[in-house]
Amino acid sequence: MRNRLSMMLCRECGLAQLGGDAGAHVHLDRTRMTYQDIGQTIGIARGAGLLDGGTLSEFAVRTGDRWLHRLQHCGFRAAGRGERASVVVDSFVLEQEPDQHRALRARAAALAPDGVLLLEVHALSEIVAQRRWDAVRYGRFAYYSITTLRRALEDVGLLLWNAWPVGSTSDAVLVAALRDSALFPEPFVRRRLASERAEGITDVRTVRILQTVADRQAAALDTWLQLMAHRNRTVIAYGATPSSVTLFARARVSSSLIAAVADPSPDRFGRRMPGTDVPIVSPEAMVATAPDHILVMAPHDPAELHRRYPGLHGRWVMPPRSTDDFYRGD
Repeated sequence: MRNRLSMMLCRECGLAQLGGDAGAHVHLDRTRMTYQDIGQTIGIARGAGLLDGGTLSEFAVRTGDRWLHRLQHCGFRAAGRGERASVVVDSFVLEQEPDQHRALRARAAALAPDGVLLLEVHALSEIVAQRRWDAVRYGRFAYYSITTLRRALEDVGLLLWNAWPVGSTSDAVLVAALRDSALFPEPFVRRRLASERAEGITDVRTVRILQTVADRQAAALDTWLQLMAHRNRTVIAYGATPSSVTLFARARVSSSLIAAVADPSPDRFGRRMPGTDVPIVSPEAMVATAPDHILVMAPHDPAELHRRYPGLHGRWVMPPRSTDDFYRGD
């Protein structure tokens, strides 16, 4: 079954959201990469003087206070039932809430009068700037720019005070929001607001470039795969990532074009790429197959790939971005 994935942009507030009820039945878990970045995020917040102890409440995908476990030695304890916390944390959970205003009200209600809300989101301005159309996916309902997030926080009585780029995907930001309306946004926020105003990030014509890039990249991948099939070349992809799922679905990839997707996660072996008949196999199976080409579907260090799989030198290929971009990754 295939569902149409669409993104709409509010003409009044500029918030980008999934159209209709798309994704309401999908649970989006955080990736391993995001979990690895939590240490960096905590380091940023500590460096800004925002983690000096007190009570902590976390809106989390999985059960358990992951931040609390790391911060107990700093004098933090979990906020009790009905107790407002001095620090409220939300790591990429807000964007999974279908009702954004209700979700923000809940986070503001959990915050003590002099507390700070630490909120991690994927920034729409960076998604557009990097042409990362595959960042739009089921289960992730809202795509905030700094401009729209500032407005949304003001609607629940909070000030967007500061923000920092975080993570290895380069489109995520950590935002600090307070109740003190006498404060002025920090330089990073002011610069980002100015750049988003200049780029027209709340204009549908700006965001529409993602559709153009999606069509171009899907057509390029299909053309390249058809060419490889005509030449009787075996192709395997490496990395069963969420972005590869999106690209494969858009390009209508089948096992006749990509024999398999190799992934280092054992819990994915024996499954298939959603929306396709392409199986997910182990890296050992990839090596045994000795394909002619391996599509690298996630950021990897080429030197690391060569070291790990020395027998596959010269076979790594980056997905083409346009029909004029059939370039080798080696």
